[in-house]
Amino acid sequence: MSMADKLVLLTPEIILFAAAVITSIMGLSRGKAIRDFVPGFTALALIAAMCSIPFVYTPEALAQSDLL
Repeated sequence: MSMADKLVLLTPEIILFAAAVITSIMGLSRGKAIRDFVPGFTALALIAAMCSIPFVYTPEALAQSDLL
C-alpha cells in the first residue's frame, strides 16, 4: 500500500484541521455576520468529518493499511 493510500485514512482528520484553520480565520474577521456563522460552520465541519468515516474506514482499507 502506498503512502497516498494511507493518507486517505486521514480524511476525517484533514477535514477537521482545515475547518479549524478556516474557523480561526473567520473568528478574526471584523464582520459580525461572519463571526456569527462560526458555530454553524463548526457544526457542518464536524458532520462532514463524521459522514466521511464510513467511506474511509472500510474493512478492506484497514486490512491493507497495516496500521491498525
